[in-house]
Amino acid sequence: MGVGNATAGYNPTTMAYHRERPVADDEKTASLILEYLRRLDKRQAAMHEDLMLIRDRLGSLESQASLMRGDPVRLEHRLDRMDARVARIERRLDLANLPGDPS
Repeated sequence: MGVGNATAGYNPTTMAYHRERPVADDEKTASLILEYLRRLDKRQAAMHEDLMLIRDRLGSLESQASLMRGDPVRLEHRLDRMDARVARIERRLDLANLPGDPS
């Protein structure tokens, strides 16, 4: 049973008739699939480049954030050292109240 360029056949496994496509249709289909794959590949490559840029920028932001978090810690440490130095100066000048000192 012929339909133009295609032939119909019965498949006993699936118990259905199928129409074989002409070679020209298969080539068109393959060409379309390749075109879509090329487009997807280009888009994927562009997204990969964008992702690398975002990763680099995120690393930079993380570095800056860690520096900002470290500043208050360093300031606190410096203030603690200054408190210790002032206490030592007060003791040397006898300005500090010693434990057990009534004044």
